[in-house]
Amino acid sequence: MIRMGLRKKWVISIAILIVLLASALSSFFIGQLKINEKKHLTRHGFTLANNLAYNSEYGVLIANEKILLTLIQGVMREKDVSYCVIQDMGGNILSSSGAAQKNGGIGIYEVSAPIVTKALESLQGELEFFVKPEETSEERPTKFVKIGVARVGISMASANRSMQEAQTTAIITTFIIILIGIFVTYFLVGAIVTPIRRLAEGTQIVARGDLNHRVSIKSRDEIGDLGNAFNKMTEDLKASQSQLIQAE
Repeated sequence: MIRMGLRKKWVISIAILIVLLASALSSFFIGQLKINEKKHLTRHGFTLANNLAYNSEYGVLIANEKILLTLIQGVMREKDVSYCVIQDMGGNILSSSGAAQKNGGIGIYEVSAPIVTKALESLQGELEFFVKPEETSEERPTKFVKIGVARVGISMASANRSMQEAQTTAIITTFIIILIGIFVTYFLVGAIVTPIRRLAEGTQIVARGDLNHRVSIKSRDEIGDLGNAFNKMTEDLKASQSQLIQAE
């Protein structure tokens, strides 16, 4: 069986621990980044869709494509907007811009918002959409009626690029941290193992009968105390040997 030194054992063990911790932190960082990017896209998409739906009320009521297209073109100037669609309750497209794709398409995050208007209930139970402020009263209650849908498609290309760059940076940073950790560990472990190796070598020398051998350990810690105790023990053995020789 191949004998593995103490330094090698400690370096390998600590290196594995560093790799596991660095990989876990990197995975956590990338996961949090993806969550934050998705939240940002969601907030951005809902803001644009809700604003478009709110401003499109009059254009949908009169089915004016020019008004709706002007609103859509304003939204299309926003970053990462891939397409905008305004449609009525029957599914008919009143105005659109960009390449709309079903189910959001590949790499497209779609957000929709209802277009609503305030209507009065007439005495016959019908709804009157064009309401003047002075016409509203308790006898003719108002209600909000859905008259269409505004759909906004947000491209995920920019977000995917950001996440890919962050993932690459995290991997490179993790690799650098692992190398630095192993390098530092190698020398730290060496500072501990070297005095122990000197003690082991000194023990073998003394065991062969050389009681003049002393170990040089300058560290002011438990290992230094052990080295001093070893030297004191050697001195005592030499003194005892001298007394035995004189007694003989």
